[in-house]
Amino acid sequence: MSMLIFLTGFMGSGKSTIGLQLAEALEIGFWDLDQLIQDQEGRSISEIFDQDGQRYFRKIERDTLRELPVKLEGDAVIATGGGTPCYYDNAQVLNMMGTCIYLDLEPEHLYQRLSEENEGRPLIANKSKEEISKIIEEMLHERIPFYLAATYKVDANRSVEAIVQQILYLLNE
Repeated sequence: MSMLIFLTGFMGSGKSTIGLQLAEALEIGFWDLDQLIQDQEGRSISEIFDQDGQRYFRKIERDTLRELPVKLEGDAVIATGGGTPCYYDNAQVLNMMGTCIYLDLEPEHLYQRLSEENEGRPLIANKSKEEISKIIEEMLHERIPFYLAATYKVDANRSVEAIVQQILYLLNE
């Protein structure tokens, strides 16, 4: 059975960046769940949200997640979408399929990142900085219980290298 490592956390918490580095360090594959969905659908996440709505996207996300063990050959690090563990029974599925790591980033760091790069993020696209701050606060409050269902919680308020080293340590415990 292959080893799957899932990175969860709020949008902008560094799942893709850290996932790539972690996969490199472990010499295994890296996959981004949102990218897999975009490839499968032939359109961006924003287009899916705009054309078919969040409910449709969450169903596709759930189905894609459940198909991962069959689709992926060998060990892999998978960056999930920010809302992935918060819908259906995805949090439990992530933990059953592999090791789930929550990247915990302080709200002010999320705000800094997301207010600079909100394009392509349908939940905050075209929002003012004040609106983004309020969305982060409200969504984090709703999502934290789901994020905390992960196997491990890692402080993501540090350098990518420090985070990757901590994850490697936890995986070898």
